[in-house]
Amino acid sequence: VIQNEQLVVLDSLAWYYSEPSRVRKGLRAPELEKDLGIGSGLDLRSLLDLPSDVRRPRLGDYSENRVVISAAYAAFAEQADLDPWQRAARPLPPQSSDLVIPDSILPGIGQSLRSADRLVLRRRAVRVMLELERHRLDQGEYPASIAEPALASQYFDPFSGKPFGYRRIEPTTDPQKRGYLLWTVGHDGVDNGGQVGE
Repeated sequence: VIQNEQLVVLDSLAWYYSEPSRVRKGLRAPELEKDLGIGSGLDLRSLLDLPSDVRRPRLGDYSENRVVISAAYAAFAEQADLDPWQRAARPLPPQSSDLVIPDSILPGIGQSLRSADRLVLRRRAVRVMLELERHRLDQGEYPASIAEPALASQYFDPFSGKPFGYRRIEPTTDPQKRGYLLWTVGHDGVDNGGQVGE
């Protein structure tokens, strides 16, 4: 996902810089907003009398933008290979620069990671649920602990690095008629015992 997104961004960057008339317009180029989704409010930022320690946004050239974008995607690709709980120990380097295009595009990469995290979570949870169902078929009931089914204990919550939260519940008292509750701590890392937040 990260590599595909990088190719799309670099392709858009190449398209933008392929026409000298677009580049000559600089931050006022309507294509920045219309085709790249970068807001026209940048015109005002570039004209503001900013303190000397604040960089003015600039368009930069193709090579500068490509280097910054490629480095950011390389860092995100390394992060994508880790579970979310592992990323906390290896935070991303700051992604900001004084270049308008990367500063506008790169913050959205985090959403790709969050989407990928949700897919990993679902795959692991389904594997655990299948193992719980196998246990029920073999033993006649769900296990008392998540550690009982051999396979279930091998698939950890990607947000904590620990086993999924689990407890048996009485199906007759559950609106969904479930015999167990399986949960994750989620992106916030808070274990709320499987209670749905308000």
